[in-house]
Amino acid sequence: MFVYEVYYRDYKKNSTDLIGALTERRNDPRRQKDLIPSALKWARKEFGGLVADANAIYIIGKNIDLISPVRNTAPEQAPVFQGP
Repeated sequence: MFVYEVYYRDYKKNSTDLIGALTERRNDPRRQKDLIPSALKWARKEFGGLVADANAIYIIGKNIDLISPVRNTAPEQAPVFQGP
């Protein structure tokens, strides 16, 4: 899964804060050149009102490998039907 992390650079405090994330849903990797401007536009639109300077918002794209959760190997007890 490809995820864009959205950061805000606060120049007054000299700090960088993670303010959100956007998961990429497009399946065609050939369109990847269009992804960065589109994701940055989304991030500035979504988070621009929450920060002092919307132009100080930037994104970093990351590939994340999802690991399936470990299943409980203990057998579950079947529910018992209590008839009338």
